[in-house]
Amino acid sequence: MKSRLIYLLFVLFLKSVSYGQNFEGKITDSANGLPIPYCGIGIVNKAIGTVSGQDGRFDLNLSKAAIGDTLRVTEIGYSKKEHIINSNDKAGRNADVHLFKLGRLSFALDSVTIHPQGELKYITIGNTVNSDFVCVGFSSSELGTEIGAVLKYRKHSHGLIESLNFNISKCLYDSVLFQVNLYNYDDGVIGASLLKRPIIIEPKIRKGTLSVDVKDSSIVIYHDILLSLELIRVSKRDLADSSTFDKLAFNAGFFSSATYNRRASQDVWEKLPDAGVGFWAKVSYYK
Repeated sequence: MKSRLIYLLFVLFLKSVSYGQNFEGKITDSANGLPIPYCGIGIVNKAIGTVSGQDGRFDLNLSKAAIGDTLRVTEIGYSKKEHIINSNDKAGRNADVHLFKLGRLSFALDSVTIHPQGELKYITIGNTVNSDFVCVGFSSSELGTEIGAVLKYRKHSHGLIESLNFNISKCLYDSVLFQVNLYNYDDGVIGASLLKRPIIIEPKIRKGTLSVDVKDSSIVIYHDILLSLELIRVSKRDLADSSTFDKLAFNAGFFSSATYNRRASQDVWEKLPDAGVGFWAKVSYYK
């Protein structure tokens, strides 16, 4: 009887510690107070992260975080917010929901204009491989995990991205949402986002090329970029399924453009050593 009591107290202690290390927050627009869904939340340079829900709320477990770590909140089109993890956060003594108010970024007009001079040309950049011989997927099943391919652009004139494309080997999710991301890429360094507003997609296909028309987004490029997909929502049924991690795969191939992934929203990018994921873009330019 005594041993059972000790075991019960130990289990309750573990549950209280785990609960105490949960960091609850809500993200809103500083101008109108409306919630901002699908923001990336995580500990900088660590595989600890999540994504806000449609109500702007999130719940992040800090058990693997350290006091002094930086929690960062980001969303395309908004300024970032940061919070330094302290002893109260780790111990759960601050039970209030942390409020993050993000301000919208103001964008100047593009200084680059494509003049219709010469002949209009179209090219594809990136990895167009669609074979199932090699496949890759996300490095984590957590929301905010991301995978991307380098798209090499080497033309002397600026290009306009017409479409973004993703070759899916299999998608067995009951329901899934992705955020499309585009980053500057220079000599192995992944830089700032090129987008001014989020691109959210919900694939309906189980296999094949998922194509996103972005002609009206006026995305102009003049050097290499990184095109990625970020996992931002899955259905409750998928969350309860222990095999969720194996439900999605992308076509990949050897001797292709470099592929990078990160396990959480604010984690460091890691370069995959071999296969290049089948992400590519159609670009127009004047020659």
